[in-house]
Amino acid sequence: AILEISVDAFNFTTDGVGFSYYEEPSVATLEPVGGPAMSGGTRVLVHGRLFGAGSDYRCKFGSTVVRAVSVNETELACTSPAFVAGSAADVGVEVTLNGQQYSRSSVQFAYHAHEEVLGLRPSSGLLTGDTNVRVLGRGFQPFAESLCRFGVTNATSEATYVGPGEVRCISPPAQLAGSSSAITLRFTDASELVATLASVHTSGPRASAVREGVLALTVAEPSQLRSIVVDGPRMGGQLAFFSAVFDLYVGGGSGGEGVSICLGALPDAPFGEEGAGDGLRVLLLTGAERVEVHYGGELQLRRAVARSVLR
Repeated sequence: AILEISVDAFNFTTDGVGFSYYEEPSVATLEPVGGPAMSGGTRVLVHGRLFGAGSDYRCKFGSTVVRAVSVNETELACTSPAFVAGSAADVGVEVTLNGQQYSRSSVQFAYHAHEEVLGLRPSSGLLTGDTNVRVLGRGFQPFAESLCRFGVTNATSEATYVGPGEVRCISPPAQLAGSSSAITLRFTDASELVATLASVHTSGPRASAVREGVLALTVAEPSQLRSIVVDGPRMGGQLAFFSAVFDLYVGGGSGGEGVSICLGALPDAPFGEEGAGDGLRVLLLTGAERVEVHYGGELQLRRAVARSVLR
């Protein structure tokens, strides 16, 4: 309809400004159906009908009014205000399209105390994911939209409500969670190898380190030591879990040849079968026909293994 005004009850304006009439809107559902009380700040999607003809959209949580944004004719988006009357309560959510008349649907929004995660069982899992994790804490709610987020990315999985102190979820692959990095070394030539995150150190006879796609640690020369040190990814903090995959060939010989695999701070110098550093050292001692595991400078495990098995 066109709205005009008169100041003398006789002569009206002729500007042709329109005024729209609409049917009373109604709220059907909320997504999510609740949020933290003290902080507020939950983005709520209000589903309903007849939202398309408004001029001043607002949501009212109990008696508190906040601005709303029209998404489409059946959805409005608004942010829940803080609920200062207490830590938990259900309040009705209504909407207005003109800032005055509100819906009368009485759909409830559940304010609750802030959730808190206190522990995980188990607290670790395979890089490939699919670990069933019990999340222990307090303040959990039986909301259908509940999710577990792993890491700082959008790696989420559906959270199954068990009770106020427990939900369960399945871990996604570590790569999706942003907590895994991979380094692949391709032994095409020594210069390309060093150009990555690796360094090669040699003492004794200096035969070629890389031949036909293979890193040769020794070539049966007397008094020869060679080590490759790889600077692993930091992943934004302490490295807690890792997986290393490689093909290792220990050839024939009269004895004395062996290999160590070490993790931790390593020197920029050649080292051999005894390893280096105070971190984890796994020693494959073919000459002594023995496998040893050292950690923190102390022997943790020693096993006799036949030379033929080690090779």
